Amino acid sequence: MFDFKAFAEDYGIAVSSEHHHSTHGWVQVEYCPNCHSHSYRLGYNPKSHTFNCWKCGVITFWFALQELSGLSSSDLAKALKEYKTGDIDIDAVRHSKNVASIVYPNNLKNLKKSHKRYLNERNFNAEEIEFLYDIKSTGHDCEKQWQHRIVIPVKQKGKVVTLQGRAVGDKSPKYYNLPENKSVVDLKNTLYGFDYVSGNRVIVVEGVFDMWRLGFGTVATYGVQYTSAQIKMLLRFDRVYVLYDLDDSDAIERAKKLVGTINAHGKYGKVLQFDFDGDPAEFNQDQVNYVRRYLYEKKKKTDRKSKDQKSKITL
Repeated sequence: MFDFKAFAEDYGIAVSSEHHHSTHGWVQVEYCPNCHSHSYRLGYNPKSHTFNCWKCGVITFWFALQELSGLSSSDLAKALKEYKTGDIDIDAVRHSKNVASIVYPNNLKNLKKSHKRYLNERNFNAEEIEFLYDIKSTGHDCEKQWQHRIVIPVKQKGKVVTLQGRAVGDKSPKYYNLPENKSVVDLKNTLYGFDYVSGNRVIVVEGVFDMWRLGFGTVATYGVQYTSAQIKMLLRFDRVYVLYDLDDSDAIERAKKLVGTINAHGKYGKVLQFDFDGDPAEFNQDQVNYVRRYLYEKKKKTDRKSKDQKSKITL
């Protein structure tokens, strides 16, 4: 969790929870760094760590905090550590043999420069991803299968229940999952990002990087082979939108099958397809904003826009 009110007070950012623009549970910010209005149109949602302006729409978490505080990206990353609670206590659990607690690889460290560079080259903000999702790094001084990976904790109800490791470069396999006998919950019995969904709608994607790109309100099934446990979790939502890779016909067929299962259980499911193709992890910000409308707009309005969509949003 991030204590935005304390951060705002320390950095002289004018905020209010009682302004007439305020949504219940949100914090309104006087100044919007995107449209430069001073009318408390910018709101911060503590549950999803998102900023949204009534005039100009969604503003990325990192951009908003940098502009409001006047800090550089590296200084912001250092400062935010004082306002964050619930980070991973690596030293307390690293050598645990009890599957009631997660077993981490040895010598887990904060994100390495090479891993930050990799994320930045893929148009992610490495400091933002590290802060929001508690990702870590390994080097050569750990178990062989974990070497030189970005380590991604998977949470349920705030507790880390398993891990996924992502290789950078040509290392094979690209992904390494913590074995079931060392996990509290097996990876495929979780949905990555589930803890960060606060509403009754959800967007389902394939992988962790897809979820990072689209942000809170999105969950990943770790590929297109979903499980019955994952379906049960998705049935907790009223509306389920599935967005697997748009240029992969097999993935689209799996998405249709998942939606059919959701609909058969009496819930609303829809496969999202657009005029732009590709991997959601590679979407630009305009495309991300367009997709995220499904988390907020009325179903009929959003579905009509999807049918009438023009090709002006491109990769």
